[in-house]
Amino acid sequence: MAEQQLPPQIDKTDEYIDLIEEIRLRTWARRNYRRPEERDARWHPVIHDEMKRKDAETAV
Repeated sequence: MAEQQLPPQIDKTDEYIDLIEEIRLRTWARRNYRRPEERDARWHPVIHDEMKRKDAETAV
């Protein structure tokens, strides 16, 4: 599967995101998983959270 376009970088991290946007970001994170050292610090916190969840799943 080809890598999807990168998600928007963080503009305003304190802004509320709706459920649809959160699902979109989490789905992107799953499809474009990166090892911790390869993750861009500018990615949205939801992306980092989902990648950390995947880290925990694979560590079990």
